[in-house]
Amino acid sequence: MRADQVDEGFRPLADYAVIGDMQACALVSKAGSIDWLCLPNIADPALFAGVLGAWGGRFAVGLKGKSTTERCYIGGAPILRTRLIQDTGIVSVTDFLALRTNGLGGTLEPERELIRIVEAESGNPTIEFVYEPRPCFGKDPHLAKRGKTSWACQHEADLILFRTDVADCDSDSRQVAGSEKLQTGDRRYFSLSFCRRDIGVIPVLGEECETKRQAAEQWWSAWLSRSNYSGNFREPVRRSLMALRLLASRETGAVAAAATSSLPEWIGGKRNWDYRYCWMRDAYFVLSAFVRCGLQDEAEAYFNWLMHATQRDKPELRPVYDIFGRSDLPEKEVSHLEGYRNSAPVRIGNGASQQVQLDSYGSVILGARALVEQGGTFGRSEAKRLAGFVETVCGNWQQPDNGIWEMRRGRLHHLYSKAMCWGALDGALWLEERDLLELDRDKVRSNLDTIRAVVLEHGWNEDRQAYTGALDCEHLDASVLLLPKLGIIEADHPRMVATYERIDAELAKGSFVWRYDPSIDDNSSPEGAFMACSFWAAEYLALAGRRDEAAGRMRKLLGAGNDLRIFSEEYDPEAQIMLGNLPQGLSHAALVHAALALGEKNGDEV
Repeated sequence: MRADQVDEGFRPLADYAVIGDMQACALVSKAGSIDWLCLPNIADPALFAGVLGAWGGRFAVGLKGKSTTERCYIGGAPILRTRLIQDTGIVSVTDFLALRTNGLGGTLEPERELIRIVEAESGNPTIEFVYEPRPCFGKDPHLAKRGKTSWACQHEADLILFRTDVADCDSDSRQVAGSEKLQTGDRRYFSLSFCRRDIGVIPVLGEECETKRQAAEQWWSAWLSRSNYSGNFREPVRRSLMALRLLASRETGAVAAAATSSLPEWIGGKRNWDYRYCWMRDAYFVLSAFVRCGLQDEAEAYFNWLMHATQRDKPELRPVYDIFGRSDLPEKEVSHLEGYRNSAPVRIGNGASQQVQLDSYGSVILGARALVEQGGTFGRSEAKRLAGFVETVCGNWQQPDNGIWEMRRGRLHHLYSKAMCWGALDGALWLEERDLLELDRDKVRSNLDTIRAVVLEHGWNEDRQAYTGALDCEHLDASVLLLPKLGIIEADHPRMVATYERIDAELAKGSFVWRYDPSIDDNSSPEGAFMACSFWAAEYLALAGRRDEAAGRMRKLLGAGNDLRIFSEEYDPEAQIMLGNLPQGLSHAALVHAALALGEKNGDEV
């Protein structure tokens, strides 16, 4: 499928923009269809899952007949304006999720509210819409009309209220559809509100929708102004920070890995995972991206959530938690959805929650160090928790694990996991030197030196002339490109240079890098190039002093995002299509780190 081609009702993933309120995220296609939305939070059951199959539900607004499309985010905020253009006229559709004020000023607000504002910019266009809610990944909605302009959908404890002032509407128990011919300047409004814990609020259409849009614009404008990044990649970095903020829960501080579930890493393949949860492996990359770009509040909220989520399992870590800190995430299949472009199965939950990922300890402790490096701090209970993680690393680093890529074939002595254990101890000693942790310094130092010796000796394969994916193994793994970032070896060390060259020769096509040879994990399914690994390669080059190569690589990689600079998990450079869940937090965090490694502004901005 070409990057711009619709296949059997499925649109290219690059067609999707993301909007959100830092609790829920929606995907909006270029055609004006909302094909993904989970309520009330990012990992709750989907109300719209049309991106995963026809029965998943959608909320489409468009023009009658064919039209061309232009779109943008307003002021850099996740407020999407889509212009639909045809001979009869031009219509703009503004989509956003309203930001709650928590009752300030005595205002009653729904728990969540999606607002769509349609304006006829010119001519006499005829708009049409269809609202097809499918609660809980495709259940029968049982819509009931409430007055002339409202329809309610009750599912268990959830009340979903749909309202519009479009004049001509028809409905049944499963959908509402309508159309209306507009005159230039006419506006029509749609409100989709959700209530579970609060009293049911009936939002007012019209001017109140405009007020909520203005409030959202002002909030996001003020937030974006806090970023202090000043390098060549300002717009991609700002968009990446926006994507990360959308994945960060305003309620808990947690940061989800992605907004979606089961978008395939290869069309027709089985690597379809639920990424709406929070991985410990991402913590260092995301937290340090926030704090190094001046977003201290988000970094501190994320760190506080890390300490809350890990309280039950201390002094050990689960690989993944939901936004409320729960780690029991049973993996299930949704058989009545065929999957994006028939890439089944569709999964909810994630079995990785029961794995062992030793790199998680380094990610959390290095996240704490990054916070302190930029002026943050933490209290005695957090210090005790971190010291407990250090003890766990000292006792367990010799064990095999499932690794950063969560291989399900069994455990290995993954090189990146060992290196992150080294990073955990190195970061802990740094914190101890500043009187923030109490450690058995001799014990930690001894383990630190031993891990480094094991990584550099047993991770090196003389025949392959590279550091490989696991100790005394032969397969390559792009995660070892991060060894210089951790400080365990210099980027320009001859063995590290040789490792980069080997990975570039065997795991890369142009600027795009695969995680590893997919045949080694017994999944029997191919995958696309991993965007985080691709940005890690650019970051490695910058750290090695090869700045021109790094910048050139970055510019090519930016083409793998869509027109709004949203990045998915993976990319197929041959077919030029996005793959995997989106927006993918690790991809966006890796972009930010690569841009930071390239330093301050020098030349034309990208």
